[in-house]
Amino acid sequence: MVNTKKKLPSRIKYDNSHPVVSCRVSRDIYNKLVEAWNKDGKSSADILKVGLGVQEASSSQSWQRGHKAGYAKGRAEALRHIALGKCSVCDEPIFFDLTDDKDSAEVIECISEHLVHDACM
Repeated sequence: MVNTKKKLPSRIKYDNSHPVVSCRVSRDIYNKLVEAWNKDGKSSADILKVGLGVQEASSSQSWQRGHKAGYAKGRAEALRHIALGKCSVCDEPIFFDLTDDKDSAEVIECISEHLVHDACM
C-alpha cells in the first residue's frame, strides 16, 4: 500500500497561483545571488522581479525618497515653531513662524532690539 499525503485545497490553490521556478546557474552567478541575498536581504523572487522590471531596482532609492520627504516635512514644521531667544521680561522662549512673511519681518526687527513677548510689554 502506497502512503500518499493529500494536499489541502488551499495548498493546491496556492501552488497553482504561485508556480515554482528553478534553473541551473554557473557558480559565479550563484555567488552573486548569495551576495545579493546577504547584502540587500532580497529573496530570489525579488531579484527576479527586478530583472523583469516588475519591481523597483533598489530599496535605497525608496529610502532616499522617504528621507527627502520626511526632511522637507520636518524642516517646514521646525520653521513654523522656532524659538529664537528668550523674553527679557519673563525669561520664556519666544517662538516665531518663519514661513509667515509677517513673522519673518518681525524677527529681523526683534533681533536688533531686546526680545519681549507682546503680552509682556
